[in-house]
Amino acid sequence: KFRFIFLTTLMKTKLSAQSGAAKIIFVTDQLTLGGAELHTFNLAKDLNRQGFQCTIITAKSMASPIDNRLFPHQPKPSGHRSRIVSLLRLLRQENPVLLVATLPNSVSLMSWCLRFTWWRGKTLCIIHMMPAQQQPLPSLTKALRHLQKKFKNRNILRMMNTSDCLVFPSQAQYAAWLSSGLSPKRAIVINNGIDLRHFSKLAAASHRQSARQHFGFSENDIVIGTCSRLAVDKNLDYLLQLVALLREKDHRVKALIVGDGSQKDALKDLAHELGLDGAVVFAGLWADPVIPIAATDIGILTSLSEVFGLFACECMAMGRPMLMANAGGAREIIDHGATGALFKPGDVMSMAQEIQPFLDPEFRQITGDKAAEVARRRFCGEAMVKKYQGLFEDLTGHRPAPTDPQAEVTIFN
Repeated sequence: KFRFIFLTTLMKTKLSAQSGAAKIIFVTDQLTLGGAELHTFNLAKDLNRQGFQCTIITAKSMASPIDNRLFPHQPKPSGHRSRIVSLLRLLRQENPVLLVATLPNSVSLMSWCLRFTWWRGKTLCIIHMMPAQQQPLPSLTKALRHLQKKFKNRNILRMMNTSDCLVFPSQAQYAAWLSSGLSPKRAIVINNGIDLRHFSKLAAASHRQSARQHFGFSENDIVIGTCSRLAVDKNLDYLLQLVALLREKDHRVKALIVGDGSQKDALKDLAHELGLDGAVVFAGLWADPVIPIAATDIGILTSLSEVFGLFACECMAMGRPMLMANAGGAREIIDHGATGALFKPGDVMSMAQEIQPFLDPEFRQITGDKAAEVARRRFCGEAMVKKYQGLFEDLTGHRPAPTDPQAEVTIFN
């Protein structure tokens, strides 16, 4: 079956894109509510409105249904267990002008797929991750896993170096990749953007009371909120330790954790061990974080490094000061002391020190207002889409006319 699809791909795929068929295939890792995935889905939806025909295929198939609030229409099954075969088949059927990969697994999938096709449209990678760091290898098992990952990383780096263009959401991230040996044909930095009409101080004010009641917070509580995958690399145990430390002096401090993941049970156990029962709310998945953000007073991301966190942009747009580790793209989001604070990565005492001024309501109001002002200037989603549209038109030579604003993105899972 694979040989048949391979041969038909070679015979039927045209070397140049069809005139007027401005089709784009996005390859993302999986259908989860991560920042990179949300960025991909929203970008594809916005580009559809501009006249492109966008299709999304995942590098990993998910058997479980995903959040219907984000995907009101059930994604189509790809029809093949092999993701390479699935993508080859889709290339043959759609003959896109552009193939876009966004995360490690999808970049790797695109790299392998291009070895088995004569399709020669343009390729682009939107890089939503920092380069891998060298880790200690205390055991043979971890050493073997490291070798496997090293081989995969070389394949990814090769694909990035041979792609027609790379897009980085953060200037600091781009510099880190260049230091790791990246030598791209063409690269551009396009900061992540959000819908500023949706995420606003007005939305925060209108939803605040009902949101706090929904999550069980009083008006006097000081709520520190975060939204992320509940995974090891997000270091949410630091947030629990921070809340426990702050509550030694002020019992009004509480936490709201939005998201789901493999560490959910472990984090709940840790919260219980730290005596935080009733002080930490695990809200689960929310496709639209407006309500949870409205319930918070301060936003925080505890991972050691973020490329250009969407949650940080959304919090600031809604008038919430933001705290992040002083690494990655954080310095391009937060003006330290004016719109939030930067803390030493992985240091709970540094977090506690930097958050202290924001426990004062007057200072929160001043910095929150400034954060909203900065967000309107830096994180405009419409401006981001225009930059991507201009880049895609330049790469492909296609200038599609705007189409039905309700046009749907086809998703293959």
